[in-house]
This record gives sequence, structure tokens and C-alpha cells, in this order.
Amino acid sequence: MAERCPSSLFKGKAALPGYRWQINERGVANIVATPQEPMHYVEGFLFSVNTADQRALDHSEGVQRGFYERKTLSVRLIPHRDGPFKTTYHAQKLRESRQMVWRMDQSAASNVEALIYVSSQYIEEGRIRPEYAVRMERAIADVLQMGIRQVYVRKYLAPFVRGPVMSPEDLKAMTLWQQRQQEQHQCSMRVILRRATRSQLDDPSHLYLREE
Repeated sequence: MAERCPSSLFKGKAALPGYRWQINERGVANIVATPQEPMHYVEGFLFSVNTADQRALDHSEGVQRGFYERKTLSVRLIPHRDGPFKTTYHAQKLRESRQMVWRMDQSAASNVEALIYVSSQYIEEGRIRPEYAVRMERAIADVLQMGIRQVYVRKYLAPFVRGPVMSPEDLKAMTLWQQRQQEQHQCSMRVILRRATRSQLDDPSHLYLREE
């Protein structure tokens, strides 16, 4: 978050009930609703973001490519006792001391609306991509230091992250498929500017943009 959204503020730990964490068929993380199993939940952290931060997140999460979409869901926030504070400061402190304690204020817990990126198109169970597994191992080390419970990591994250990885053949096929999806998207959003003569340039009504 410090790199993607340098203006964001770290607020505290949050829990999303009625959802569970997964690795989907694309080999990356997702959360899926569990209406038949309401005891499931997802633990994470809540950040305050501005419009520029949200645009950066939309881009990195592949919203326009259809990989994820934004949803507003109710989460249980347990704020940090010293927060909120800049995410860049939060990242610096994490680098400086792996032993620091992230103190959450249980007495100030409340339900809040949160913006969450969810894939409703890719919800099948899959195998994690090898390079993504490496990133997730680093992320697990960080979130444990920041206050996510070990029992949650062992039960809900580790089986996906440390389980079977996507084979090279499947990874290649997935990469080619994503490239085709991107090419189709670029074609569908191509903007065509009609060739204008000098006289037409004098009259803006002769210029138009069309999306195919």
C-alpha cells in the first residue's frame, strides 16, 4: 500500500464476515461469499484512500480488464491506538523493527463501510502461481507482525499459499489467455478520430470520438 497509495492512511485491523479467502483459477487471491457458511470471515487491514489512490488500486487490481470489481461491504474495524497514520510511516516502522507491537484498540471497535476488491467472475479454486506464492509468504510475515492472528493464517491462508503451485504449462496458458483478454479489451475501447480536413478543424462539430 505504501508504494501503490503513498497518500493513504493506515487505520487498523478489520474483519469481513460471511466471506472466505481463496486462490482462484487465475492463481491469485480472491474472497468469495459463503452464504451457506456464515461463520467464515476474512481478516485484513483498513486504509483510508483518496481519489488518486483509488485510481492506482483500480489499475493494479485490473478493474478495467475485468479481473476484479469494487464492492462496498460492512467490516468490523478495530482501530490502531496511535492511528490513523500515513501508510508510508507504517511501512517504515515495519522495516525498522520486526518486533514492534501493533496495538489495536478493542474498546473502540465499530462497523464501517469499506471498499473491497472482489472477483465475481473468477471464483473457482485454483493453484497459486509460483511467483505469487513468494510474494504471499512475505505478506504473511508482515501481517503476522501487524496483528493478524496466527490461527487465522494457519487455517485460511497457509493451505492455499503453501499448497500445490500452478504448473509451468498452466501458467503459460493462463498468461496467453490474459494477453488475449487484454488485446480484446484494447480493441473494444479503441477510440477512432475521424480524419479531418483543414476546414473541418475550424469547426469542432466535425470532430467526433467513437468507442467500438
